[in-house]
Amino acid sequence: MIEHGRPRCLEKVILDIKRALTASNAPYPRFYGPQLGVRTPPESAPEQYTDAKRLEEFRTARGRGLVAGGIIAFHNNR
Repeated sequence: MIEHGRPRCLEKVILDIKRALTASNAPYPRFYGPQLGVRTPPESAPEQYTDAKRLEEFRTARGRGLVAGGIIAFHNNR
């Protein structure tokens, strides 16, 4: 199943990574931009949008200055 342009299994992997990083209070990278290689382009089928194409999109956007990023430290305030 696809939700928000991502396969559900990828969404679960991302959540698992976030939980693991936040549980350890380790800093983790965050990226922001219109072309991060996460969403399947409208003209592509999900199975055609390979990891290589995702990486190419991210690198191209980064080269054009369309990606911002940083290292975020998680602090649990509970």
